[in-house]
Amino acid sequence: MTVENGSDLTLHASGELDVASARLVTDVFSTATTRYGHAPVVIDLSAVTFMDAAAVRMLVSLHWKARRSHRTLRMIEPDGPGRRALDILRAGPLGDEVQALIGTAAPAPW
Repeated sequence: MTVENGSDLTLHASGELDVASARLVTDVFSTATTRYGHAPVVIDLSAVTFMDAAAVRMLVSLHWKARRSHRTLRMIEPDGPGRRALDILRAGPLGDEVQALIGTAAPAPW
C-alpha cells in the first residue's frame, strides 16, 4: 500500500484485499487523512487481484468515515475478480452502501 499526496490524497492498493489486509488499508487511511488534512481521497484499486466481503465492508466503512468528516472519497475500481465481488455484494444487505461506493468509482486508468 502506497500513499501519494497531490491535489488528491491517493491510496494505492495492490494484490489481495481480504480480512487481513483490510486492517492495513484502514490504518493507512486513518494515518494519511490525519496527516494530510481535508484533501479529497482516492482509493486506487486498479491493481487489486482479489477482494473478499471483508474488504468491501472496509471500503463502505471508509466511505462513511469520509462523509462524516466532510471529505470526498472516490474509488478507482478494480478489474476482474475485485469488480465481480462488488457487483455480487451489491445485491446483498450492503447493496445501497456498495452502490454508493461504486457510484463514486472511476474506471481504471487504462
